[in-house]
Amino acid sequence: MKRLQLLLLGLMVFCFAQAQKATFRIEGSFLGNNSYDNRPIRLVEHDAIYFDQITVLDSTVVRNGHFVFEGTADVPKVASVEILDTKPTDWMTSTNQDVILENGTVVMKYDSLGVIITGTPLNNRYNELLLTENRNIRQKTNEILAKRQQRTDAENGVLSSKENDEFNKQIASLYANYKKKQEIFAKENVQNPVGVYFFFKYPVTMYEKDYLEYMKARIDPAIWKKNEEKISQREQAEQRVLQSKKEMEAGHRYREIIGRDPAGNAVKLSELIKPGHTTLLIFWASWCAPCIQEIPFFKGLYKDYHAKGLDLISISLDSSEKAWLGALDKQAMEWPQMSELKGWNGSAPKDYGINSIPFVLLLDQNGCIVIRNLYDKLLVNAIEELLK
Repeated sequence: MKRLQLLLLGLMVFCFAQAQKATFRIEGSFLGNNSYDNRPIRLVEHDAIYFDQITVLDSTVVRNGHFVFEGTADVPKVASVEILDTKPTDWMTSTNQDVILENGTVVMKYDSLGVIITGTPLNNRYNELLLTENRNIRQKTNEILAKRQQRTDAENGVLSSKENDEFNKQIASLYANYKKKQEIFAKENVQNPVGVYFFFKYPVTMYEKDYLEYMKARIDPAIWKKNEEKISQREQAEQRVLQSKKEMEAGHRYREIIGRDPAGNAVKLSELIKPGHTTLLIFWASWCAPCIQEIPFFKGLYKDYHAKGLDLISISLDSSEKAWLGALDKQAMEWPQMSELKGWNGSAPKDYGINSIPFVLLLDQNGCIVIRNLYDKLLVNAIEELLK
């Protein structure tokens, strides 16, 4: 009898705990657009401080322009709806959209201007304050860009710097108003994870002193400490990049990179660099449009100079193996490829002082840097000089 009573008590406690969790259902649709059909889509929770740390809450596939997520949440919090298989023709905001998880049915309707989210109290407020403003910004931005294009066409493709700056200021002013509304929304929800999430979407240095002090007094000190640790880590990383820039100037020897090749084998940069050969190191990524645009130029270099002693080695800053291998298959580069598959968190961008790509380093026959990030004729001249 006692054992039965304990079992019943445990069951009651479990049921009570479950009752405290909010049960949510998200019903999404891409209005008048079936191009998303059969693509994977997922619901993920991002860490408010370390945004790249995620927890996958649910996943599904878009069917007939619709998708559904279901789950529970202990407290109202923010998650992101993410399309995994993106395409250039996708609506700009469809790939990653924040939504608030709380009790009830949430309705998400996507179109070319963004998304409308309704159905629960916090999502209704989110839509009223931020998403509506976002849609207005996109509409007005499109109008400003159209006017700028008209002026550019009227001036035979060349717009004065003064006039171009004026158009840019008009667009920037739209986003300034959005930031103020986001501050309001974060302040309204400072006592729950929703407010914390939206507060840390901007660096704390961008807030006015009074607002910052108000929020800091109400946000868990452990979260503040975590944010300070992140800032410290970022500053240390920036210092490392700056130091590496100094140490990786012309005359210095290349640094080792350890990664993997497209076949999945472990590989070292030193194993790919051939003594006595001139070598061009190309840092790139599958998601970097300017990098892809430079590939025909590198193919030309390979065709014209490889037989004369020039080797090319591409080092990808991808973090997705699938995206990297897909780009390699499409671009068909003939020279060695390697990647740490850690994106900007890898050692390569830090050790070489790289903060943007595409980025190239030309090494002489002894593995010492000759040119750092020069292109076109200057790079060709340097190659020809080394190959003499």
